[in-house]
This record gives sequence, C-alpha cells and structure tokens, in this order.
Amino acid sequence: MNQIKAIETTYKGYRFRSRLEARWAVFFDSMRILWKYEDQGYEREIEYDGDIKTYRYLPDFFLPDPWGDGGMFVEVKGDKHALQKNWWDNAQMHDWGGILPNFADSVGKRKGLLLLSDIPEASTHKIYFHPILQHGKGLVKSYAFFNGAGLSVIDGSPLAELLNIAPEYNLDTSEDDWVIDTKQVPTDRYYDHVVKAYAAARSARFEHGEKGTL
Repeated sequence: MNQIKAIETTYKGYRFRSRLEARWAVFFDSMRILWKYEDQGYEREIEYDGDIKTYRYLPDFFLPDPWGDGGMFVEVKGDKHALQKNWWDNAQMHDWGGILPNFADSVGKRKGLLLLSDIPEASTHKIYFHPILQHGKGLVKSYAFFNGAGLSVIDGSPLAELLNIAPEYNLDTSEDDWVIDTKQVPTDRYYDHVVKAYAAARSARFEHGEKGTL
C-alpha cells in the first residue's frame, strides 16, 4: 500500500515536517501564543522483564509557560490513530517519572502533552476540545480548549460535567484510549479570536510548499 508523504513546509524560518504542523504554527501565531518547534529531545531508559529499553522522544512543539504552570508540549498527528500503533510504548514513556519534564502531577493544571490532529473548521456554533495527556496517579487523558485565556483544561472544571466530557484514566490498559479524538460541542458561546485563528490556519497559503502567510 502506498503511503501519502507529508509535505515539508517552511514557515517563520522553520522547516516543518508536514504542512499540518505549519498550519498549527499559524494558529498559535494568530492566537499570540509563543511556540518553539522541535525545541529539545528527551530520553528515558525503562527496565521490563529484565531488559532495558531506551525511549527517545522529540515533541513537535513546546509552548513556553504562558499560563504559569511550566509550559505545554504539543504533538501533531495527521492520522488520529497514529498513537495507537505504539500505544504501549507511549504509555511507558509518559507514565510516572516519564520522559517529559514537568509532566508528573499535571492533572488540574495547564500543562502536559496536548494532542492535535486536523485543523477544525472555523465555526461560531462549536467549541472544540482537544485531548491532552496528563499525569495524576497514572496517565490521564483529559481535554483542553482554546479561549480568551489561551488554553484551559477541563479536568476539575464545571464545564466538564456540563458537556458530559470526562477524563479517562489508566491509559496503559487499552489502545482505544490513544485516539486523538477532538470533540465538537455545539454551543452559542464562542471565542471570536479562536474562530479567526482556526480560519487563518486552514486558509494559510504556502508558496510552492514553503512560506506561509497570515
């Protein structure tokens, strides 16, 4: 089976591995959220059944501490099932004492590993909730949404109960939990600059697969 190859794209002096990553960079710029692309790689050794395995991980983005919780890592995948293919390794990398700094005990805070897939449509009738991996007595998959404050995580918020979106715990037990399942919630409430940022990211033009324009 032939695989579709991602188009490398240059934007703001960075050569992104895919056009989707470049579009999310456009989104962050439109939201005035600071970002670093492939800023630093991390390594972790784990012993399992007497064998030691070395995990190496390079997050796509790092959003430096805009909310006072130490910053947010971001992983972008065009295939929402991509993490399922190596879900056990992902669970081992990110569990207690995991590969990312400032990750342990991240539940209830605006930090962790934000999982982004395709850019949502710009709609004034929906709010989009993106999955985020966090840690609190085990791996937790919660959800975050972009708003006037930049980004909020619903865990511990009345909004979670209102929208019937619950965090998922024990992510080392099932591959089904590792889908990047962006949720769409119909609502009359929306954030105008978030809608504009989604629109800017979706409509960004990259000349010959290269420079992007806002």
